[in-house]
Amino acid sequence: MIDRLIKISSHKYFFPLFLLLVCLLAFGLLIPQLGFYWDDWPVILMAKQGDASVLQEFYSYDRPFSYWTYQLTLPLLGADPQAWQLFTLVLRAITAILMYRTLVAMWPGRRFTTAAAALLFAVYPSFLQQNISVAYSQHFISYGLFFLSTWAMLRAQDDKGRYWVWTPIALVSAGLHLATMEYFAGLELARPLLLFFTFREQGRPNKDSWRLAFRRWAPYLLVLLGFVIWRFFLLSLPEDPNQPLLLANLSSNPVETVLLFVQHSLQNFIYVVFGPWNNTLYSSLVDFYDLSLLASIVLGGFVAVVAALYLRSLSGLPIKGGKHVEWGTQAIALGAATVFLGMLPVRITDRDVLTGLFSDRFTLPAMFGAALLWAGLARLTLGKHVYRGILIGALVGLAVGAHFRLANNYAQDWKRQARVYWQLTWRAPSLEPGTAIVGEGALSGYVSEYAAAAALNVLYRSPLVDGQVDYWMLDYYDDLQPIQVELADEMTIEYGIRNLSFSGTAGHLLFFDYSTPGQCLWVLDKQDEFNLDIEPEMRAAAYLSNTDRLSKSGGQLPYADVFGEEPEHTWCFYFEKMDLARQSGDWDEVVRLWGSAQEQGYQPNNQLEMLPLIESLVRTGNVAAATDLSLDIIRKQPNVGAMLCPGWRTWLPGQDLPPDLLEALGC
Repeated sequence: MIDRLIKISSHKYFFPLFLLLVCLLAFGLLIPQLGFYWDDWPVILMAKQGDASVLQEFYSYDRPFSYWTYQLTLPLLGADPQAWQLFTLVLRAITAILMYRTLVAMWPGRRFTTAAAALLFAVYPSFLQQNISVAYSQHFISYGLFFLSTWAMLRAQDDKGRYWVWTPIALVSAGLHLATMEYFAGLELARPLLLFFTFREQGRPNKDSWRLAFRRWAPYLLVLLGFVIWRFFLLSLPEDPNQPLLLANLSSNPVETVLLFVQHSLQNFIYVVFGPWNNTLYSSLVDFYDLSLLASIVLGGFVAVVAALYLRSLSGLPIKGGKHVEWGTQAIALGAATVFLGMLPVRITDRDVLTGLFSDRFTLPAMFGAALLWAGLARLTLGKHVYRGILIGALVGLAVGAHFRLANNYAQDWKRQARVYWQLTWRAPSLEPGTAIVGEGALSGYVSEYAAAAALNVLYRSPLVDGQVDYWMLDYYDDLQPIQVELADEMTIEYGIRNLSFSGTAGHLLFFDYSTPGQCLWVLDKQDEFNLDIEPEMRAAAYLSNTDRLSKSGGQLPYADVFGEEPEHTWCFYFEKMDLARQSGDWDEVVRLWGSAQEQGYQPNNQLEMLPLIESLVRTGNVAAATDLSLDIIRKQPNVGAMLCPGWRTWLPGQDLPPDLLEALGC
């Protein structure tokens, strides 16, 4: 089997295809169940409801040149979440392949080190946002351009006859990735190391290798300096979230700034190299009742075995070119240096991979060095090739399993999002412009704040006119609770991000709740003051919810390419439509919908969702049936009585309640 693997793996296209396969297993198996998250949504909003100028202006606030990536991708991929997931996965694989080609160009004889580093890089578990595919497509385009540049640069050193072909490719790619985003600017300082090790591999003395490396680096240094001058001295931005705060602090407090810089750099180094593996192996993985966990373990084990066998097969291939040196030491040195250099832009802007929401994105540039460092450690510390293969194979397998579990989390999040979007449109087929929807916390684990607002405007097809949107999503605790005592109907509330803006009034708020497991989405109104299934703060604010902002007429179904086809009409469909009919006083329609739900065997998980039917029965004179139903749901869920008591007194004003109901309700 080893002989056969050696023969197959020697083919020049085998390893790139193998890298692609590993990426597909790590990130691609759940693509049909994935959607849009976080910073994906503003791009999708502007793609669906705006025009190119709105999207271009959106990115002019911090990275004005990065807009070109969406100029190319949006016409091809549109707003199909699965297409974006696959596209960004392929980008990641291409980036890993170009990284591998860079290492091969530098160390043509080190088959194990280059392959091991590329495999680890492809699935390195420090970055946990792969599934936010629209937003991070830009990052992997830029990362791929960096490695295209380094590969072309090293090819130019080896292929003298085509030096003036490869060098322009390398320089243009360098300038393009820097202008697109600054994430990988620190890695530009690793170029002299790549060149030095290339010349050392060719047998040149250290002194000559360094001299030649700096000479060949000069054009790329000019590109980097040009970027720095353009970015910090010539470019005028409306708002700059990536200012070089470290340099400002250095001039005012040099000693403390240097000490903090060193401390945080070492902390980040330790985290990037060792910390991510905590997410790949932990005791609670052993759970025989969780099929998703078992699937991740089986998948990771399979990839670990295949990767170990492949790496083991490389020992049978002949060593090509170069004077043999201690390869492990060089890989460790280059890896450690590129971890530090990769995170230099993060440190200059005074950010940290250990703090902040979604801060693991800052580890992207350091993944190159971390993967190379682990490959070097395996090469240096393990004497037998088979043990090295087992170690790297195990790490790759652990990372693949972790990414599969993470993708499953994103898949579950998309299910929650889809339920919210569809149930909201069933309950509120159309919304008056200027409506702000208020919820308890995030819309989902990976969507909140401006991202949720963008999703809401895509859902209701809000036209973008000069960046003005019709709707916004608010977090009650963050956005409203601090100013609730000041709220008056005509008080203006304004929110926005960059060129997207919303303006409404406090009288145009609509509250919803989706916090209890098993419940449908509830649009709140003043009767929810007594709803014990929502938080006390939300109960106290329910009177602010203006259900007149929604209508049962008009509106369009959500975009099928974004949100998928309309799901099956189960209980929550009937509840939302019953609640909508209750709002408009269409009592017969409520009863009819209940009958349809019963015919199909649908029942609520939460008995509060029977209140529209009980009110309709009372309003239509069927008090006995309403009483029996009330008594039944109180037995099933006693806390419903807190809403039934004031409800019945509202539905039968000035009348005595049935005695058995009075006794059950205790009011």
